Amino acid sequence: MHERLKGRELELYAMKCWRARGELALAATRLADPDTTVAQALVDERKLEAHLVASYIATLGYRPRLEYRIGRDGGTDLVADIYDDRRRLIVEAKATVDELFPAIGQLHRYRYLVNLAADRTLVDRVAVLLPGEPSQDDLSCAASMYLDLDVIWQDGEDFEHRVLR
Repeated sequence: MHERLKGRELELYAMKCWRARGELALAATRLADPDTTVAQALVDERKLEAHLVASYIATLGYRPRLEYRIGRDGGTDLVADIYDDRRRLIVEAKATVDELFPAIGQLHRYRYLVNLAADRTLVDRVAVLLPGEPSQDDLSCAASMYLDLDVIWQDGEDFEHRVLR
């Protein structure tokens, strides 16, 4: 039965009954499917990241800048998901917990470019925002790099914010 319903718009709820899946659950399923087209994966990533950012912002009690323009690289706009000027923090959201390491280089480049363009320090720290807790191995490895990196992940309705030193 599971194979027949896999990827469909139903999910097993509380191991008792089937219910319609939400759009975010469908997006996450498609993102994990190797047969999903690149175009569809990009749409799904944006949807999941936007929802994650909105959930995180709702817990802050104030509204930082969203879609903060860093600059241009060739023909591509560089845009951070969040710039929190109160904490001088750039936050980059990712759709899956497996995207911690790709985000690290992206964030440090953003910090460098913002501080260079301003000719002063506007960004002290950078953070990766994830939909769940990364593995302890990933956290330990990232901490061992001494990158002044924060990792924020969703934990139910709340968010855990870990400063890696």
